[in-house]
Amino acid sequence: MDENVSKIVACVSVVFLVVAAISLFFIIYRDSTDTISLINRGINDRGAVFESSGQKVQNTDVKGCEIVGTIKNGLETDIIIDYVYVSCSDDTNAFDFSTIDKTAWYSVRYLFNPTGEVTSVQYVKR
Repeated sequence: MDENVSKIVACVSVVFLVVAAISLFFIIYRDSTDTISLINRGINDRGAVFESSGQKVQNTDVKGCEIVGTIKNGLETDIIIDYVYVSCSDDTNAFDFSTIDKTAWYSVRYLFNPTGEVTSVQYVKR
């Protein structure tokens, strides 16, 4: 009789564990879509790392007087004016502004390094 009781207890406990495991699976599975969407929102809330508009960068034109103003206000990057190199560390008071035609239009071209930062700006008289 003891042998039958132990077999019944073992069978009942196995059945109970299987039923509990299947029930737990369906309870967790029901909430898994909510959990996955919560994690995805958390990952995507950082914002875009890089977005490309697919458009080519347009070169703009500036007058020579705007270049003079840029130099007098202090340069953030090196510039090249009609193949004359001007370093951003140069003294603006020592610069010869006669090399710039203040009434002429200049085409602007930005030069980038491999990481995408602007290294210099080139102005070419039109």
